[in-house]
Amino acid sequence: MGIVYLAALILGLGTLTLQFILSHAGGADADAGGGDGADGTHELDDAHGGGAYGAAGVFLSMRFWTFALMAFGMVGSLLHYFDMAGFGLSLGLSVASGVLSGLAASLVFRALRGSVSSTMGEQDTIGKMAKVTIPVKKGSLGKVRVMVKGKQVDMLAITDADSIETGDEVVVVEYRGEYACVEPIGKPSEPSE
Repeated sequence: MGIVYLAALILGLGTLTLQFILSHAGGADADAGGGDGADGTHELDDAHGGGAYGAAGVFLSMRFWTFALMAFGMVGSLLHYFDMAGFGLSLGLSVASGVLSGLAASLVFRALRGSVSSTMGEQDTIGKMAKVTIPVKKGSLGKVRVMVKGKQVDMLAITDADSIETGDEVVVVEYRGEYACVEPIGKPSEPSE
């Protein structure tokens, strides 16, 4: 069982480290609508964690699983390799710490995201040009980066266009719920249904 604990620890810590490095390589400073968290994790998966899915969305988020795996692996490895508890107790404590850590991380960062995005209104981004950082396709979420009040802001985005690729320039035309609706610059927009 020790190898399972180590694998979970490596996967959780590795994911968190990679997300932190990649988020800071882009220079994102702020967050509106669920972009980079203070820990560097991208919350594209919070599309599942938002209002439509309610409380179940917490368990569907990448942030939950990253922190849950890391805590499960850390507690399990310590208990197993230092022979501090038997198999059953080690497994129980590891699972409990993983679930609690995942829940705590998800809920804390959701609360922080709400307070950050409330300082920047939707009206501050409508009509602004943005650059696509995660491809946006009709019917699925992507991410765009826009300059607002001197800060780069990552936002979850949707589009009526068929597909907008990473690096393309777009304009924020409206908000639909919590997502920025973007259209490619220089291409005719398709009518929405």
